[in-house]
Amino acid sequence: MPVRRLAIVAIAGFGLLAGPVVQAATPASGTLSKKSKVVRWTGTFTLSQPDSLTGCVGGSTDPICDHFMLKVDLKDGSRIRIDLPAPDAVSDVDLYVYSPTGSEVGSSANAFGTNEFVEFRHSGRFNKKSYEVRIMPWLVVPGTTYKAAAKVK
Repeated sequence: MPVRRLAIVAIAGFGLLAGPVVQAATPASGTLSKKSKVVRWTGTFTLSQPDSLTGCVGGSTDPICDHFMLKVDLKDGSRIRIDLPAPDAVSDVDLYVYSPTGSEVGSSANAFGTNEFVEFRHSGRFNKKSYEVRIMPWLVVPGTTYKAAAKVK
């Protein structure tokens, strides 16, 4: 029996050493199109990141931030808005959007308990490629959940 306990402890320890898993929203991706003008997703945070003044410093592999991949299948110049309502009055979450080439499209980092949003014009050259939406839990209680949406304006 002690050998079995030792094996369980060793496996658990290895899991901790293997590194954190990148958080993904639920669902992890969605597509805006003529037929689907709104996409919604949710997420739950396990940690805060108050030591960083810039969003998701680890990029698309930052395990603290939540990641949503947004495809847009619309004409060039279409206006897109991403909304991130405040989860509650005491949480501070920030919103960052990146083009398929990795350049920042927009960001929103307001104070505690305020809604975040980003508006941008879609480039037709990115049709069917993914914009990355990163949501940073700047200061949240672990287990805090959020609901976000992207829509055609």
